[in-house]
Amino acid sequence: MNVVRQRYPVVLFSMVVFCGGSAESKAEFVYDFESLTVNQSIIGQDGWEKLNEIFNIANVTYGTGVNTSKVAKGAYSKPAAAITRRPFDEPLFYTSVDTDIHWRLRARNGNGFPVNSAWGGGGRARFGLEGGATDTATYLDSPGFAGKGDLINGSHWHEFELVVDFSVLGGEATLFHRDLTAGIPTFTMDGTIQNKSLGLTPDGTGRYEIPYVFLRLDGGGEIDNVFMQVAVPEPSACALFGIAAMIIAATQYRRRKTVQSAV
Repeated sequence: MNVVRQRYPVVLFSMVVFCGGSAESKAEFVYDFESLTVNQSIIGQDGWEKLNEIFNIANVTYGTGVNTSKVAKGAYSKPAAAITRRPFDEPLFYTSVDTDIHWRLRARNGNGFPVNSAWGGGGRARFGLEGGATDTATYLDSPGFAGKGDLINGSHWHEFELVVDFSVLGGEATLFHRDLTAGIPTFTMDGTIQNKSLGLTPDGTGRYEIPYVFLRLDGGGEIDNVFMQVAVPEPSACALFGIAAMIIAATQYRRRKTVQSAV
């Protein structure tokens, strides 16, 4: 299971000194399918579950073109689609302080999404390439917004990044993308999918719980390198005050030492 959880160290010592506490550490979720067995269904491997029993299946195979690592791939021809999910080892949580959250995936004729409610409910935020007989545009599907964006080459490998601001009720997102097959090194902001409401539902405490990662694989679609981030909160005003106070104290100390040396 290729899941990486990174714990970030607290580097703002002044926050401990002046505020009596430290910033909460956060985690990242990275999934690349490398631990799974090729030429077999993804279902039943490493916790992946099938959600649509009548449409399609997803297999583990090697990617094509510029991405030849292991990928999840829809097995049948379009418009059939495989929809699968995998629970996180620990659910991810977001709050209104999370204003710069990055979710990424690589896709060729496919899309994926995190969800904070049951499949079919009001908690999905699927992004990537549009679903259907052909994939020629970027796509976002959520309770708050559903629609297409920039025209792109769906047969190419693309990397998609959804940047989410949870200070807006329900979450607000902007999509970025880059064409990996064409060797594009930088992301482009989507011309349509900007500041769109995800319409996600917070719990009674205002938190957004994300228990699963979902994938939708249209026939022949491939997905790889799923990444979900929980950002470390920005330093509070209290912490910034503490940093400033330490700088001022250090400056005054150096000045006193200079005066004493001159005497």
